[in-house]
Amino acid sequence: MTRKERVTREALLPAPRQQVWAALTQADRLGDWLGGDVQIDPRPRGRVVVRGSGCVERQGRVVAVNQPYRLVIEWWEGSEDRSDTGPATRVEFVLQEEEGGTRLTVSEWPATRANGYGEMAG
Repeated sequence: MTRKERVTREALLPAPRQQVWAALTQADRLGDWLGGDVQIDPRPRGRVVVRGSGCVERQGRVVAVNQPYRLVIEWWEGSEDRSDTGPATRVEFVLQEEEGGTRLTVSEWPATRANGYGEMAG
């Protein structure tokens, strides 16, 4: 991902919005989706830790929450101390109810001071 690149994916999931929200904010369910061990405190400034396959660990924090519509996290590889790691990215999950289920839109882009890196919303 280049510094200005934003990647967005959408999927229509055959489940109500509350179930999709639970899958994003409950550690065991999010871990099933991401394929690893997850810790998440789904509140603004809450901690996020993802230990995936291959011993890759990502640390992060919740930037914004609008339950059950939107969740934004910022994460990076490495330790909890953001100062000794590589670049951070922001990931936004947006849930919209539609006929047949919930449209989940996931976007990820580089976190920079210009787009609020290090600032907490909420």
